[in-house]
Amino acid sequence: MRLLFFSILSTLIYSQETEFRKIFERAVIQEVSCDSLIDFCEGKISKKCEAYSGAALILKAKYANSPISKISFFRKGRKKLDDVINKNPNFVECRWLRYSLQKNAPVFLNYNRNLIKDSLYISKYGDDFQKKVLK
Repeated sequence: MRLLFFSILSTLIYSQETEFRKIFERAVIQEVSCDSLIDFCEGKISKKCEAYSGAALILKAKYANSPISKISFFRKGRKKLDDVINKNPNFVECRWLRYSLQKNAPVFLNYNRNLIKDSLYISKYGDDFQKKVLK
């Protein structure tokens, strides 16, 4: 019975992680997925939800119309994601999100301070999916 419980629990955890990643990948190219990710994470209290919420806000800046809205979404998202990483520096998923965003952020935002540090951490502790981003 315990074995069944743990196998179901591990399957649920794995599928939730996969779902976050899928929505995040779609959010990069679809505004509606970005909004879905923000809505999904809203009100949930977990470091993973906080990190993905911050990442989604950064992506939301890409879809905003006014420059003021773009800056606002970017700053809120950056603060949220960086706060999660500062509180949980060993959480690879957060560092992977930040690395992905920093690698693709416009240069004028100057959002690239942690690229090397995150890259080294992901290459050492990340899973195969996360390591693909480094290539």
